[in-house]
Amino acid sequence: MKKCSKCELSEPEVRFYPTSRSTRCTACFGVYPRVCRQCGETFHAKPGVVLCSSQCRALDRPQTFKNCEECNVRFGPVSHLKQRFCSVSCRASAQSTGRTGQYVSTREAQRATRTIRYHVQKGNIERPSECEECGERGKIEGAHYDYAEPLRVRWLCTSCHRLWDHQVPKGGVRWEQFTGKKAKRVS
Repeated sequence: MKKCSKCELSEPEVRFYPTSRSTRCTACFGVYPRVCRQCGETFHAKPGVVLCSSQCRALDRPQTFKNCEECNVRFGPVSHLKQRFCSVSCRASAQSTGRTGQYVSTREAQRATRTIRYHVQKGNIERPSECEECGERGKIEGAHYDYAEPLRVRWLCTSCHRLWDHQVPKGGVRWEQFTGKKAKRVS
């Protein structure tokens, strides 16, 4: 047993650093008086700690102001960065006028995508390193002409793929409207 000079507790020797000649336990090692950057009070902490409490950390954070997505009025400081509206009424207004739901891939589109992924992984089809449309290198996706023919694809970058799907829709997604807990399919 060894006595810590900081907390004055008797601890087993395994609670002390074996290579150090310090008389402090591992919990107290490196803990020295510090001065809080926000309030100026003295506190005991390990190296790198510059604020004494959660209140001082909250005060030390930079204040962020945002524009409301509904009425475009500047508001803040915001409590969290995901806050999008200045008031509950603006949030309710945005939710009542917008569509609530999401686009979901159809089974045919999912099946065609899985088929291409399988053949690329097996080595039957080689994925090119650049986009057929713009020549950009990077993430190249297989864009289907028709989901009934899953192996007939164009190799496009993500932006060209989205643009092509927007110009020539193939019915690969459907809109699901949310009504309560279950999704209601809308064609």
